[in-house]
Amino acid sequence: MQNNYIIISAIDWKTSWQTQHRIAKSLVDSGNRVLFIENTGLRNIKFKDKNRIISRIKTWRNSTRGFNEIEKNLFVYSPIIFPAPYNKTISYLNSKIIFKNIKKWMDTFYFSDPIVINFLPTNLNYNLINQINPRLNIYYAANDFGTQSGTEKILSSEIKTINKSSINFGTSHQILDKIKKYSANTYFFPASIEEKKFKNIKGDKPKIFKKIKLPIISYVGNFTEVFDSDLMINLIKNSKELSFLFIGDLKFYNNKFQELKNFKNCYFTGEISNDLVPLYLKHVDIGIIPYLVNQFTNGVYSSKLNEYLALGLPVISTKFREMNIINKDNQNLIYLTENNYQDFQNKIYLALSETNQFKEARINYAFNNSWDKKFSDITNIINRSLKLKKKINYDWRKLYLNNLKNYSRRIIVASVVFYLILFKSPIFDLLGSKLVLKNNYNVSSNTILVMSGYGSDNYVNNSYLLLAKKLTKLLKENNQFNNQLIISGRFQVYPEAQIIKKLLLTSGMDNQNIITIDTEYKNTYENLLLFFNTIEKKSFKTNNEFTILTSPYHSKRVSLIVKKKFSNYNINIITSDKLDMKQLSKIKVISYEYLSIIYNYFKGNI
Repeated sequence: MQNNYIIISAIDWKTSWQTQHRIAKSLVDSGNRVLFIENTGLRNIKFKDKNRIISRIKTWRNSTRGFNEIEKNLFVYSPIIFPAPYNKTISYLNSKIIFKNIKKWMDTFYFSDPIVINFLPTNLNYNLINQINPRLNIYYAANDFGTQSGTEKILSSEIKTINKSSINFGTSHQILDKIKKYSANTYFFPASIEEKKFKNIKGDKPKIFKKIKLPIISYVGNFTEVFDSDLMINLIKNSKELSFLFIGDLKFYNNKFQELKNFKNCYFTGEISNDLVPLYLKHVDIGIIPYLVNQFTNGVYSSKLNEYLALGLPVISTKFREMNIINKDNQNLIYLTENNYQDFQNKIYLALSETNQFKEARINYAFNNSWDKKFSDITNIINRSLKLKKKINYDWRKLYLNNLKNYSRRIIVASVVFYLILFKSPIFDLLGSKLVLKNNYNVSSNTILVMSGYGSDNYVNNSYLLLAKKLTKLLKENNQFNNQLIISGRFQVYPEAQIIKKLLLTSGMDNQNIITIDTEYKNTYENLLLFFNTIEKKSFKTNNEFTILTSPYHSKRVSLIVKKKFSNYNINIITSDKLDMKQLSKIKVISYEYLSIIYNYFKGNI
């Protein structure tokens, strides 16, 4: 059955051939479809990364928005993201960016229900996997994070990744020990060889061997922080009768390695295809693994080991943990040495004295641990897990009830939070305070416009009484009963404007100075328009100076409309006392005012 796989890689596709490439290719060859997501980064960006960044940008430009088809059913995605792997906010944003892009790609290719194999346990990838919601989540730990300088910060997200994963694979015993602290569903899958590359090796003897004298001691791979440079420099310097061949793209990790180029018994192939490595190893005498011994290398299972052994070569290695374990369980398979050149040199001469008596055992060991067998075991584990998951998920009643329970729990939590924000927090009091103007009454204004019917969530309300009370108080305090009043209000059982007028008359106001607006209006803007139309019709002597009296929460909206639509008038806005209302009513009124301001903005009234 065809499955869809997403491989979240810790390397780029074009780097030297590793397990991450190998599993992608094997899955495709087995009839599956694979999306290979290239390295999203483990550390902050540095100046030395400029070439890698330029390469990623070029790859993006030469692709379809980051996607490339390597072969049928094998696709590589090269994401461009913000380089801040340990900033949780940016990591989450990056995961959103990547998911948005791959989701569109997945929808296009009907790439549903993928199985995810993750090699890089960062916060970004943890968030990304949660968004993908895979059918099966696998963590493949090929590096012992935390033991290598600069990787300590990833430990917390790695623990989350282990706990979240359905299956965990480890490439060394030290990695396995760490994973087992958090997950029982853990399997050991060290680096291994591809059988077909090491059987029936074809090809002419590479030309480089014409200038190399025997015996030939060979190292395959890169110069990295695991390589004991002092050991190798001293060994080569003091072993002029031996030839040393370094196979691969040897990017010098530090300046010490540059010294190797000066030795006449040192040879370099440069970058070659991974498929050609067996052909080169076929013509050497010994393979070496000169690693430092420290906490990091104790978590390394060298892929070189099985490449050497597959050709029956004697192997000289320093004593890091995996080599100690292998040597304990398999006599005469490898030669272990201390990290000093004399011991290393002695082991080389001991290995050269062999008469091929251990060659067959070495070849059998390598092929018994071949990638073909490992991949078969991996797919069997995945298939068993899928069947088990399907069996568990088959009980739809239990699943439905669990989902219902989880949904109810989320609703309850959301409701409690919502209630606390609305009814117990000061947020609406703060929002309401922004709506209330604190202008002082201008006694020079002889015309007051009264806007009743605002500031309450009920159409029928008594807020007009507060307006009448405020107005009466102002007129009495300033002895302004001769002021001109224009009053508007809602049309309840009896118009509010008429009620306010009668209250003012009983307080000593002259009937001639009070005008009520009995025309209905739909909104505040129409209300103001009626005011100013009435003033023009009545030919009030105002000097374009007015006072508007309205409810507190309504005052901001009035102010904004007047400023935009009636800017030729000099208007002072004052408010009545606040209406005593319950919290829910207050929320309704404040929310309505903000929505009304937004509405008037789009209508061009503000």
